[in-house]
Amino acid sequence: MITIQQIYDATDNGLRIIKYFYPQAIEGKAFSVRDGEKTPSAYIKEIKGVWRLTDFGQSDEAQSPIDIIMKELNVKVGEAIYWAAREFGVSDDVITKKKNIAKIERREATTDETDGLFTFSEKEFTESELRLLGNRVTAKNCENLSWMSLEYYRRTKKDKNTNALMTTTINSTDNYPVFMRKCVYLDAKGEPQHFFKIYQPLDAEKQYRFFHEGNKPPKYINGLSELKARYKKHNEEAREIFDKDPKNAHKEYKAQKLSEAFICSGERDALCIDALGYSPIWFNSESYNLTDAEYYELKKYVDRIYNIPDIDETGIRKGRELANKYIEIYTVWLPDTLRTYTDNRQRPRKDLRDFVEIWKEKKDFDNLVNLAMPVQFWETKYNKGVERLEINSDFLKNFLSMSGFYRIDDKTTKQGFSFIQVRGNVVYKITHYDIIDYLSKFSVERYLDIDVRNLINNSVRISENSLNRLSKVELDFTDFTFESQYFYFQNIAFNVKADEIIQLRPSELKQYVWEDEVIPHKVSRLDPAFAISEIEKGVFDIAIHHQQSKFMNFLINTSRIYWRKEFETQFADNLDSDEAKAYRAAHQFDLSSSYISADESYEQRLHLINKIFALGYIFHRHKRKNRAWCVFAMDNKIAEYEECNGGSGKSIFTNFPTMFMKTAFISGATPDVIKNTHIYETVTDHTDYLLIDDADKYIPFRFFFDAVTNNVKVNPKFGKNYTVDFDNAPKYAISSNFTLDRFDGSTERRVLYTVFGDYYHQQTDSNGYLESRSVYDDFNKNLFSNEYSEDEWNADINFMIDCTQFYLSTLNRTVKIQPPMKNVIARNLRANMTDVFYNWAEVYFDKEDGYVDQQIQREKALNDFANDTRQMKWTTNKFSAAIQSFCRYHKYTLNPECFLNSARRNTAKIEGKSVEMIYIQTKDTIAKNDYEKLIPESDESGKSKLPF
Repeated sequence: MITIQQIYDATDNGLRIIKYFYPQAIEGKAFSVRDGEKTPSAYIKEIKGVWRLTDFGQSDEAQSPIDIIMKELNVKVGEAIYWAAREFGVSDDVITKKKNIAKIERREATTDETDGLFTFSEKEFTESELRLLGNRVTAKNCENLSWMSLEYYRRTKKDKNTNALMTTTINSTDNYPVFMRKCVYLDAKGEPQHFFKIYQPLDAEKQYRFFHEGNKPPKYINGLSELKARYKKHNEEAREIFDKDPKNAHKEYKAQKLSEAFICSGERDALCIDALGYSPIWFNSESYNLTDAEYYELKKYVDRIYNIPDIDETGIRKGRELANKYIEIYTVWLPDTLRTYTDNRQRPRKDLRDFVEIWKEKKDFDNLVNLAMPVQFWETKYNKGVERLEINSDFLKNFLSMSGFYRIDDKTTKQGFSFIQVRGNVVYKITHYDIIDYLSKFSVERYLDIDVRNLINNSVRISENSLNRLSKVELDFTDFTFESQYFYFQNIAFNVKADEIIQLRPSELKQYVWEDEVIPHKVSRLDPAFAISEIEKGVFDIAIHHQQSKFMNFLINTSRIYWRKEFETQFADNLDSDEAKAYRAAHQFDLSSSYISADESYEQRLHLINKIFALGYIFHRHKRKNRAWCVFAMDNKIAEYEECNGGSGKSIFTNFPTMFMKTAFISGATPDVIKNTHIYETVTDHTDYLLIDDADKYIPFRFFFDAVTNNVKVNPKFGKNYTVDFDNAPKYAISSNFTLDRFDGSTERRVLYTVFGDYYHQQTDSNGYLESRSVYDDFNKNLFSNEYSEDEWNADINFMIDCTQFYLSTLNRTVKIQPPMKNVIARNLRANMTDVFYNWAEVYFDKEDGYVDQQIQREKALNDFANDTRQMKWTTNKFSAAIQSFCRYHKYTLNPECFLNSARRNTAKIEGKSVEMIYIQTKDTIAKNDYEKLIPESDESGKSKLPF
C-alpha cells in the first residue's frame, strides 16, 4: 500500500507535483493559476516539510500536492495517490525472490513426529498483515471467515532421496507472512469435517501461494459454511423478534433470506467484502464450474447473488460465462481505470482488493453495486396488485453486451455506426434483425415462459430505434506492426516476423479480427518452401526446398522466360516424341535446364524472387511512404503496342491475395472508370488490398499511383464522405495486358513491377506457338477451385506465409526487388513511342539508309512524320519524347555531348537563325564528314566543340 509520504519523498516534498500542474510556479514569487487573472495571487511555500500552494484569489487555505491532484483531475484521495505513484515512478513494496522468502528450518523428525504430520502455531494479526489483506480489513473480519495468522507451520515427510523422516518448519516473517483458513464441510454422512488452506500472499512464485492440508473434497465453495451460519443467526434473531410480537401468536414464522451474497475472485477480495459488511463466497480457482445444485443452494440463503470478476482477460471471460449461465446473477464490474495502476508484482491491478485500496470509501463500492445488472432482461412489475412482465431497457442492454452485441463506429454508414457481435476475438457485422432472432432463439433454448417469448415479439423496446442505444465499443483490429504480420485461421493464428513465426491459439490473441478476415481453413505449419539469400548487396538468389505449393509451382512457370529454348527449340521437329514428353515431365516446374545458360537460369530465378517479394509486400499491411508501391503485373513478351497478350497468369497472381485479404475491386475494363466519383466507395479503414484487374490500355494509371502515397478520399453513393488515412489505406495492384501510359521517375518510384513470361499461352495460326498450354494442363484442376484439397490449401497458405516472412526480412534495408528490367523498359519505351511512331521511325532512322549519324533539323523530321503518318496533332514535345524513347529502345545516342551548347541543346545556325537539331548516333565514332552538311553553333567562347 503506497502512502502519501512515499509520494512526497519521490517528488521533492511535493514540489514536482505542483509544477506538473502549474509549471509557471516559482518559489518566492506570485504567479497566476487562472487565465485572465490581472494580478497574480498564488504562491508556493514549504510548510512542515511539504510544499503547498495558496491561491489568495480564492482562499487563504494552503493546498497540499494531493489536494491539487484531486482538484485538477476531479478524483478522490486514493486515486490521487496512485495517480501520483504512476506518474512519478513510486512503487508499492515490490515482491522479489531475494526479499520475499520464507524462513525455513529443516531437521530430522523426532520420535513423536509421524509421516504426514501437520502442526502449526497461531498468533495475533499485525497491522501490516491486515493492510496486506485489504483496506478496512480487521482481525474480526478474518475471524468471521475462519482465517488465522500463523507464527509457523510444520510438515513431516520422508525425504525422497534418503527416505529419512524430516520435519520442515516455515516461519512467518514481515516479508513473508503466512495465513491459514479452517475450511469446514459436511461429509457424505452429514458429519462435520475440515481441511486447512494455507495462504502465503507474498511468495515471489505465484503458484506457491496456496496449498491445502487435509482431505479437501472435490467440490468446495469457500464461505458457504459461514454464509449458512449467518443465515441461521439472522433467522434466529428474526424469529425471536417475530415470536415476541403478540400479533404473531398464531402465525407460523417463515424463514427470511439474507439480502445478498457476493461471489469473489479470491481470498483477499472476500475479506474486503466482509469488511464492507457483506457476505462473501469464493471458489478455489477461476475455472471452478458452479453447478445447478450449488447455485440453487446459494439461492436458498440469499435473495440476490452478485459476482465480482477480476477485470483481466480471464476474469472478464469467466464473469460473462457465469452471468450467461445463471441469468439472475448480478455482475459487478470494476472500473477500467483500475488497470492503469500496477500492484506489487508490477502487473495491472484487476481485483476488488485493488479497488478498495484506491477507492477507499464504502460508498465507492456501493456505487458499483448500484450499477450491477443481471443478464435476465425482463422483470416483474406490480401495479395495484396486478403482476405484469416488462422488459427493462438497462437489463436488455446488459444482456446484449454480455452476449457480445454492441455498436461500433462505422463511417461507411448513414447513421455512423454498425451493429456487431463479438464472439471471442472474432467480430461479426450484423443487423438489428439478427439481434431479435438471437433473443427469440435464447428464449426457446432457455425454455422461457410464453409470456416472456411474447414480450420479445411485441415489445417496442426491442426495435431498431431502441437497439440504436446499444453500448458502443472500441476494438483494436490492428493485425500488423512495422516488423510483423498476423494471419488468422479457423484453428490458429500466426504472428509472422522476419526471424520467427509464432503460433497462437484464438484465446491467446489480444486484438480482434473481422469474421471475413478469418481465413476459412485449418492450417498447420510446413517447413519453408524456399530460402532466398543475399549473395552480395542487393543481389539475391533462391533455393527451392520443396514444391508442395501448387501456386508456387505456377509462379515458377510464369517466371520461365526462356521456356521456348527448352520445349520448342530443342524438340521443334518432334514435340510429341517420348524424349520430349519425358523432358517436360522431368522439368515440369523447373527454373534451370541444360538447354539454357546459367545466366538465363539466374534471370528466371530473379523473376520468381521478385514475385515472392511483391506478394510479401502486399500481405504486410504496414505502410510507409518510402515503401508505398503499386504492384504492376505485366507481360514479358514484347509485342506491338496495340497487341494484347493475355493468358500468362497475371490475373491469377494478383487475385491470389484476394482470398486472404479484405479487398476492394475496381474494374479496369474501361478508362472512364476514373471519372466515377464513387470509385473508392467500397474502401474503408479495414480494406487491405485494392485490385484493378485487366486494366485497359487507355487508363491513365497515374490516377491510381497518386493515391498510392496519399490518403484515400471516399465518396459513397448513400453515405457521408470520409477519408481513409494513408496508414490504413489499402495496398494497390494492377494487372494489364498493356504497359504504363507514362514512363517517368515519379511513376517509377511508385511501381513495383512483376513480369510474366508466356509459358502459359494459346496457339493461333499467326502467333508462331507450336502448342497451347494452360494452368489447368499443369495441375489437372483449376487453382483454388472446389477440387482443391485441404492439404493443397495448406501448402499454398504456407507459401503465402513464407513470402511474407521473406519480405519482412528486407525491411531493415532499402530494398525494392524489381524483376530483370530489360523487357519491362523495352515495352514501356514502345508504349511511349506508340506503334505509329515506332513503325515510321524504324524506316526514317534506319541504321543503313535513314537519317542517322548526321545532323537534321528537328522541325523537318516532325513535318516528315506528320505528312507520312497523317498525325497532324503531335506537338514538338511529344515528338521529342518519342525520339528519346526510340534511341533508348535501340541503345542509340541522341545528341552526343560534342553537339550540345552551354544550354545543353543541340542547335545550329542556318541562314543566320538558331535551329533545333537532331543527331542520332548509331556508330561508335563520329566521322569528320558527318559534320560537313550542317555545322553546329559554337559555344559562348566562340570556339567550336567539334572533335577535329
